[in-house]
Amino acid sequence: MVQVIMKPEIFKYATCKEFAEGFALGAEDLVLTNKFIFEPYFGPLGLKVHTIFQEEYGMGEPTDVMCESIMQDAAKTGCKRIIAIGGGTVIDIAKALAVATEDASMDSLYSVMPALTRKYELVIIPTTCGTGSEVTSFSVITDKKNGNIKYPLADYELTPDVAIIDPQFVSTMPKSITADTGMDADALSDGLRRGGVSAAVCVHRMPGLSQNCAGAAVLRDGAGGSGYPDGGSCGR
Repeated sequence: MVQVIMKPEIFKYATCKEFAEGFALGAEDLVLTNKFIFEPYFGPLGLKVHTIFQEEYGMGEPTDVMCESIMQDAAKTGCKRIIAIGGGTVIDIAKALAVATEDASMDSLYSVMPALTRKYELVIIPTTCGTGSEVTSFSVITDKKNGNIKYPLADYELTPDVAIIDPQFVSTMPKSITADTGMDADALSDGLRRGGVSAAVCVHRMPGLSQNCAGAAVLRDGAGGSGYPDGGSCGR
């Protein structure tokens, strides 16, 4: 019985241009993101990609209505790869999109879980840091049609093929969010350590996380700086 699956691959690029060139973005790619992210970073590159801007389908946390509308529009593009660039809402929608059924129905996905089938290759680029959603096999969607209740999708098929860390996106986060997501990372690492998961990794990371979170706590209370002892950002 398989106990650990090493997925996804993780890449780091210094700029969006490096990423676009490295992954040869083109006509078979669909970029799911927000307009305020795409236009300044990718607009000048003149990419021949398809785009879907999440905010045009609804605001706030991801819902079944948003997902189903995006699934329908994505199917029209003929794309083979999803590039999701954003925070939790974009990432959760992208995971559901990657396993979309022919009828573009969230109910259909829940009915076959945990035997979901991957439809698109999935690349995730987070624009916040801390929770690690870009490397997990879960997606939480609010069911607005049946009581406004949050339901999780959980299946290894939801795990992205590639996660990319690009400091350009996280370096401009508001200071309070930088601090909050740093706390998320510290809590996650501590939880893994207490649960006996990946002890070697946690022992290696905990000292650095604790040191940085001490700075984040000061930052969250209103002090200046990036929240890191060396003045760096959480995108390093």
